[in-house]
Amino acid sequence: RRGDILFYEGDMSTHLYLLLLGSVSVYKKRVSGANVILHTLREGEMVGEFANFGNLPYPGTAQFQENSEVLVIDFERFKTDLLLVYPEIGYAMIKCLIRKQKALMEIIHNEVALCAEQKIIKFLLENEAIFAKLKYFQIASLLNTAPETLSRLLSKLKKQKLIHIDEKRTLTIIERNSLEEKLKLKKIKRAL
Repeated sequence: RRGDILFYEGDMSTHLYLLLLGSVSVYKKRVSGANVILHTLREGEMVGEFANFGNLPYPGTAQFQENSEVLVIDFERFKTDLLLVYPEIGYAMIKCLIRKQKALMEIIHNEVALCAEQKIIKFLLENEAIFAKLKYFQIASLLNTAPETLSRLLSKLKKQKLIHIDEKRTLTIIERNSLEEKLKLKKIKRAL
């Protein structure tokens, strides 16, 4: 069910999970209590394989974002009965791990190199089509920023006539080139 926990950060991994339907977010808790989303996985993706292959505890907590279906796989049997017998499965697993590593590197880059305005602009440029499907607090959580900061910066971009958001929350980027230039600037005043 939406909101249920698949596993908690620190639990030892014994099972591999294949998400058949729905979505699950993996997050870590900050000292402040806020969640930092590391990755949101969709149907067809594996969950927990990093911990399994490394024989490590799960690095984050996995929570369902909607009602979902999961195939629970005993990792030891999977390894001996399938992975060692069919190398193409191993190759697919490596590709999956690389995609997740790339997503994690993107999070690190965004946190280290971008200010709040740049993170929001980058999100808008990359997610124009799905913007209306997400609530502001979800977007703020994905960007690791406060909902108030998101709201203030969206208002600023609307006032500058760079974007338009209608009453159904459909996003239209009016000045894509101007937004891309703002994203490239090294020194953007940080939102207060």
